Amino acid sequence: MNPAWQSRRLEVCCALMLWVLVNARSSAAQSMSLQIPDEADSSSTQPIEIQDSDSLEAFQTQTGGSANSASQPASAATTKNPCIQPAQVFMIQEYSGPFKNLVGYFVRQPEIKTVHLQKGQPGSQICALRATEKLHLFYKNSINPFTFIVSGWNAGWDQLANNDPTFGQGMAGYGKRYGAALSDHLSSDFFHTFVFPVIFKQDPRYYRRGYGTGGQRLRHALTHVFVAHADAGHATFNYSEWLGTVSAVALSNTYHPGNDRGVGPAAGRIAVNIASDAGWDVLREFWPEVVHKLRLPFKVQQAPAPPK
Repeated sequence: MNPAWQSRRLEVCCALMLWVLVNARSSAAQSMSLQIPDEADSSSTQPIEIQDSDSLEAFQTQTGGSANSASQPASAATTKNPCIQPAQVFMIQEYSGPFKNLVGYFVRQPEIKTVHLQKGQPGSQICALRATEKLHLFYKNSINPFTFIVSGWNAGWDQLANNDPTFGQGMAGYGKRYGAALSDHLSSDFFHTFVFPVIFKQDPRYYRRGYGTGGQRLRHALTHVFVAHADAGHATFNYSEWLGTVSAVALSNTYHPGNDRGVGPAAGRIAVNIASDAGWDVLREFWPEVVHKLRLPFKVQQAPAPPK
């Protein structure tokens, strides 16, 4: 294939991913600009200020519930939507050591797409995410510095191994590989977190078990690539994981000239990506213990009791 045309495809894909991020931020901002009635005076409304603009959890904490119940009285919302919000596990305000922002981003990354249940909550239904909230979750997970650092690392390894040789070497070649690696990450997260979870009405987050033996927790984490939580609360096959991975691999072939074509190579890349996602789920399950061992700031909730 013509290298110039291949480079143009990469530029178009990167531009498309940036456009998606910009629109995700815009949609998230619109969905969070709500007026909440003052309990002391129901005849007037005051806007709630959220210090962290990309934290939907902050909004839910200040309003005492989900965004769905913002325009309803508390009692009516409880009756119509008897769901619970996941526990807040980590708060950067609890850490006052050096490199606060860097440490905060590092510790918080696995928690962005993790549901941590409090004691007594197993079996309870977590409040479902609306489509705009899933889009906001994709945006929040994508703009984390960790995304750009990992993309840079992957591009460096690709440069060292001379993957996609038509990209060349030097800074120009690295820049193309970085764009391709970043597009890989953003497109995969877009399909996994927003597109297919909205289509199949599934929760894109991982539900941490947090109790039981290490083997039980490990099995729970490894099965998440097969079993997801539906928005209605029941377990369902994880269509978002598999179709999202297939879509991301198929899209990557349009801007990775070095990819081997055919069913076999594509199946191999799909298997690697699924295994990688399963590894991330294991990390999310045991992340509180890992952070505690590293003595990093982490507000560990009391482990939930196993359901009777």
